[in-house]
Order: sequence, then structure tokens, then C-alpha cells
Amino acid sequence: YVASVQVRNTAGLGAAGDKLKWTSKADRPGAVEAPRLASAGKKPGTLRVEWGAAEGHGAPLQSYTLEQSGPVPHAGLSAPWTTVYSGKEQRFSAAGLLPGGSYLYRVNATNAEGISEWSPEAAVTIGAAVPGAPPPPQVTASSAKSISVSWEAGPAHGCPVVGHQLQLRLCGEEKWRTVL
Repeated sequence: YVASVQVRNTAGLGAAGDKLKWTSKADRPGAVEAPRLASAGKKPGTLRVEWGAAEGHGAPLQSYTLEQSGPVPHAGLSAPWTTVYSGKEQRFSAAGLLPGGSYLYRVNATNAEGISEWSPEAAVTIGAAVPGAPPPPQVTASSAKSISVSWEAGPAHGCPVVGHQLQLRLCGEEKWRTVL
């Protein structure tokens, strides 16, 4: 910065005095704005997260840290925060997100003077997907003419399970028959 002073009286404005030059001390970065959930990925369970640059406050930015909370079954619940990215880029591609799960994201910035406050949180619920494969069925009873089986539901992936389909075939045959 440069400063100078001039004196004014009823006759007018006098000449400027000597100039003072100084450099202010750097400070930790300013807070980053809330991350933007830029797009759902091309694959289920993926998401692209982006954020704007933080103000360096006189020192170059060194890195950003992105944290994720979730998944939780629905918005309003909380989960621990986990660091999912640390680096110089202002974007991150999240993968392995559970369909129907709700997630929160927040980011901060670091320079030589310290770490900024956390950004406001950005929330997203991952869209539902077709159910996942269940574990193999179990034979609970059998005879020469009948069989009883039971099974556990597979992952619902964000939608209620509304039914099951059971298929059967004889060993060596190619064609499956739907029996339930």
C-alpha cells in the first residue's frame, strides 16, 4: 500500500507530504463458497463436486480439503465427516455412493498462514437404482416332488422392495422357468 497526506485550510489544499509504503501481513485464506454438485456421473453412484477459489489473503493457496458426510438413509440425519480429497484442484469425482443415500460436502483452503473456515455444506441425495443381487437362495426342505427355499433381500438401492422373482431350471438345461 501507499499513503500520503495533504493539509487543507481556507486558502486551499497544500502539497502532499512524503509517501509511506508498506506491505500488510498475509493471513489465512478466506472461506470457500459452498461446493456445487456439478453433475451426476455417467455411472450409478457417482457425482462431480466443484468449488470456487478461496481468497488467499496475501499468500498463495496451497491446497483444498473436501470432506464428505454420509451416506445416511435420508436427509436430516448426520454421519461422521471423512476427507475424500486434498489437493490443488477445485473439483472431485466421487464414486461408490449408495443409491438413495444422502451426503453432505464441505471444503476449506490452506495457505502458509493457516486453514480457512469450512464452507457452507452442500447436500445431495443420490438417485435410486435397480436393486442389487441378493445372496443365493437356501434350501429349507425338499422331497422327490417339491422344494422349499428361502432368501434374503438384496440391496434396495433407494427404493422400497415390492417383490421378488424366483427362477428354476434343471441342471444341464439352458432355459429358466419363473416359478414366483
